Amino acid sequence: MRLAVLVRSESIKTFRRPAFAVTVAALAALLLLVFGAMHVRSVIGSGGGSPGLPNAWANILDLADLPGVFAAILIILLVASEFSWRTARQNVIDGLTKGEFFAAKLCLVPAVGIGLYLALVAIGVMFALPGMGGHHVNALVRPIDAVHMGGAALECLGMATIGFFCGMVIQSPGPATGVFFLYVVVDQLLEAVLQGAGGAARTVGASLPWGTFTRLGKRAQYDPGALAQAVGHAESARPAHVTMSSTTEVVALAALYIVAIVSLSYLIFRKRDL
Repeated sequence: MRLAVLVRSESIKTFRRPAFAVTVAALAALLLLVFGAMHVRSVIGSGGGSPGLPNAWANILDLADLPGVFAAILIILLVASEFSWRTARQNVIDGLTKGEFFAAKLCLVPAVGIGLYLALVAIGVMFALPGMGGHHVNALVRPIDAVHMGGAALECLGMATIGFFCGMVIQSPGPATGVFFLYVVVDQLLEAVLQGAGGAARTVGASLPWGTFTRLGKRAQYDPGALAQAVGHAESARPAHVTMSSTTEVVALAALYIVAIVSLSYLIFRKRDL
């Protein structure tokens, strides 16, 4: 009951924060720009518009890293500012336990992560509906689309969790945002180096957190045809390897990373003064 009150209070505070409105508006504008550019390219290339459902799901869900990154940044702004404004300290003085404060902030991860992911789906479907042209389809969502949807949602949750960790541990919005982007760059560089080394290093490189979350949002993880196309593009761009573990393994590893990151965030938060 007390947690429900905290969640309600957190949601009211979040909706009133300018950072929430600005981030959501920026993401919506970016998605409109991206999907609009894809539509124009389809018109110029084939004479038609954007593909309709269910064929459009691959293009829509492959962009899940955009809401994932925006969710991470928004959570950093919402969480870290509670420390820089001394709100966290005042909440505990007023009777909130540190565990309750942590739980209330943790609720932002699924709320923001899934909320922004649904914004991607809504805007993508808005561009895909005209492409259906009134034609009958057997199913708007095929089994492979449903699996891809779940993976893309988990990708957003994973990226949001990394943002949550940065906000809770660094406790200042600017430095936390900088560390977040630094981590993303280092993770990707390290993955590229390890994959190029081959052997066991290649497996380690493909199992780093950011790459694991990103892989869940890509069609190549679920569709052998899309995987072959991705491998062809990678080999034509640079002599690199594309390692794709089974979906079950990637989902299990992503879930393990999320639990580990949240647990580490709590252990560090519990030992620090507010």
